Amino acid sequence: MCKVHALCMENVNPDALVSYSGHFTKYFGKHTSFERPEKLVILLDKYDAARRRGHCTHDQAIARLREVIAKNHRFCGDQGFLELIEDLDEVMKVPEALKAGAV
Repeated sequence: MCKVHALCMENVNPDALVSYSGHFTKYFGKHTSFERPEKLVILLDKYDAARRRGHCTHDQAIARLREVIAKNHRFCGDQGFLELIEDLDEVMKVPEALKAGAV
Protein backbone atom coordinates (compact mmCIF):
# COMPACT_ATOMS: atom_id res chain seq x y z
CA MET A 1 0.00 0.00 0.00
CA CYS A 2 1.18 3.48 -0.76
CA LYS A 3 2.52 5.16 2.37
CA VAL A 4 1.10 8.50 1.21
CA HIS A 5 -2.44 7.14 1.30
CA ALA A 6 -1.98 5.52 4.69
CA LEU A 7 -0.56 8.70 6.16
CA CYS A 8 -3.48 10.74 4.84
CA MET A 9 -5.80 8.49 6.85
CA GLU A 10 -3.77 9.14 9.98
CA ASN A 11 -4.21 12.92 9.50
CA VAL A 12 -0.65 13.21 8.19
CA ASN A 13 -0.05 14.65 4.73
CA PRO A 14 3.69 14.50 3.98
CA ASP A 15 4.77 17.39 1.78
CA ALA A 16 1.11 18.10 1.01
CA LEU A 17 0.94 15.31 -1.60
CA VAL A 18 -2.84 15.21 -1.46
CA SER A 19 -4.56 18.58 -1.71
CA TYR A 20 -7.80 19.39 0.05
CA SER A 21 -9.58 19.01 -3.29
CA GLY A 22 -8.50 15.35 -3.30
CA HIS A 23 -6.01 15.71 -6.15
CA PHE A 24 -2.36 14.81 -5.93
CA THR A 25 -0.07 17.84 -5.89
CA LYS A 26 2.78 15.90 -7.52
CA TYR A 27 2.80 13.90 -10.74
CA PHE A 28 2.01 10.21 -10.18
CA GLY A 29 1.25 9.20 -13.75
CA LYS A 30 -2.28 8.94 -15.06
CA HIS A 31 -3.84 8.84 -11.58
CA THR A 32 -4.46 12.43 -10.59
CA SER A 33 -6.83 12.10 -7.67
CA PHE A 34 -7.46 10.20 -4.48
CA GLU A 35 -10.54 8.17 -5.40
CA ARG A 36 -12.34 4.87 -4.86
CA PRO A 37 -9.48 2.49 -5.78
CA GLU A 38 -7.05 4.22 -3.42
CA LYS A 39 -9.66 4.32 -0.68
CA LEU A 40 -10.41 0.61 -1.07
CA VAL A 41 -6.72 -0.28 -0.84
CA ILE A 42 -6.40 1.75 2.36
CA LEU A 43 -9.45 0.15 3.95
CA LEU A 44 -8.38 -3.37 2.99
CA ASP A 45 -4.93 -2.74 4.43
CA LYS A 46 -6.31 -1.36 7.68
CA TYR A 47 -8.87 -4.17 7.93
CA ASP A 48 -6.16 -6.79 7.40
CA ALA A 49 -3.90 -5.12 9.99
CA ALA A 50 -6.71 -5.09 12.55
CA ARG A 51 -7.53 -8.76 11.91
CA ARG A 52 -3.98 -10.13 11.73
CA ARG A 53 -1.84 -7.92 13.92
CA GLY A 54 -4.59 -6.57 16.14
CA HIS A 55 -6.27 -9.98 16.55
CA CYS A 56 -9.67 -8.34 16.09
CA THR A 57 -12.88 -10.06 15.13
CA HIS A 58 -14.57 -8.95 11.92
CA ASP A 59 -16.95 -6.67 13.84
CA GLN A 60 -14.08 -5.11 15.79
CA ALA A 61 -12.07 -4.51 12.60
CA ILE A 62 -15.05 -2.83 10.91
CA ALA A 63 -15.59 -0.69 14.01
CA ARG A 64 -11.93 0.38 13.87
CA LEU A 65 -12.32 1.40 10.22
CA ARG A 66 -15.35 3.49 11.09
CA GLU A 67 -13.41 5.04 13.97
CA VAL A 68 -10.43 5.95 11.76
CA ILE A 69 -12.72 7.67 9.25
CA ALA A 70 -14.76 9.43 11.96
CA LYS A 71 -11.59 10.85 13.56
CA ASN A 72 -10.11 12.07 10.29
CA HIS A 73 -10.89 15.76 9.79
CA ARG A 74 -10.66 15.46 6.00
CA PHE A 75 -12.58 12.24 5.45
CA CYS A 76 -15.13 12.03 8.27
CA GLY A 77 -17.99 12.93 5.94
CA ASP A 78 -16.66 11.11 2.89
CA GLN A 79 -19.53 8.97 1.57
CA GLY A 80 -17.09 6.99 -0.58
CA PHE A 81 -15.22 5.72 2.47
CA LEU A 82 -18.43 5.04 4.38
CA GLU A 83 -19.96 3.07 1.50
CA LEU A 84 -16.79 1.03 1.07
CA ILE A 85 -16.79 0.17 4.77
CA GLU A 86 -20.38 -1.06 4.44
CA ASP A 87 -19.36 -3.15 1.42
CA LEU A 88 -16.39 -4.61 3.29
CA ASP A 89 -18.62 -5.37 6.24
CA GLU A 90 -20.87 -7.50 4.04
CA VAL A 91 -18.17 -9.16 1.94
CA MET A 92 -15.75 -9.98 4.75
CA LYS A 93 -18.49 -11.32 7.03
CA VAL A 94 -18.89 -14.38 4.83
CA PRO A 95 -15.41 -15.89 5.38
CA GLU A 96 -15.75 -15.42 9.14
CA ALA A 97 -19.18 -17.05 9.15
CA LEU A 98 -17.82 -19.97 7.12
CA LYS A 99 -15.00 -20.47 9.63
CA ALA A 100 -17.50 -20.51 12.47
CA GLY A 101 -19.73 -22.95 10.57
CA ALA A 102 -22.67 -20.55 10.54
CA VAL A 103 -23.18 -20.60 6.77
